Amino acid sequence: MPKKHTRHRMTTRKKQPVNWRIITIVLTIALIAGIVWDKQPKTNNDVTLSMVPNAMSALKGQKNTVSIAIETKSNTVSAVELTLSFDPKVLRVDNAVPGDFFVEPTILLKKIDNTSGKLIYVLGSLKPKKGAGSLASITVTKIAASGTTTLMLTEDTKVAAIGAGSTNVLNSAKGIKITITEP
Repeated sequence: MPKKHTRHRMTTRKKQPVNWRIITIVLTIALIAGIVWDKQPKTNNDVTLSMVPNAMSALKGQKNTVSIAIETKSNTVSAVELTLSFDPKVLRVDNAVPGDFFVEPTILLKKIDNTSGKLIYVLGSLKPKKGAGSLASITVTKIAASGTTTLMLTEDTKVAAIGAGSTNVLNSAKGIKITITEP
């Protein structure tokens, strides 16, 4: 049987005209979004926390106050979660109160556990702030006749800043060495 030759019909698509108006709108939106994104606050992990004084000696039963100082550098801080550890055989934490850093501070959590030697103190403000100041004051009592402990800001300590999302902007935290002396 002879082969039949069939002609294939070639179809050609019409070229769609480039819609420059749509392309211009899309590029303009992308450019504006890039400019707006670039204007968002920049954050750096450069907040420092330190305790004042940086060392102390005291007698058994004596109460002292330790201030936690904050330096925000380029960040506008809205909240801080302080987690402190200490030797509960040597030291007792009596109280924690806000310092003068935040305007109208709100205490979100204050949990003092003198059995395990841990303090969790979370505070913030609806008026975020940039700068330096006293974040909180911690009242402690020396309960051992002698010994040494470090009131330490643990790695669970976090600082929240405007524009940082869920990023912890804390760079460094310094504790305090407390030496108990016999009378």
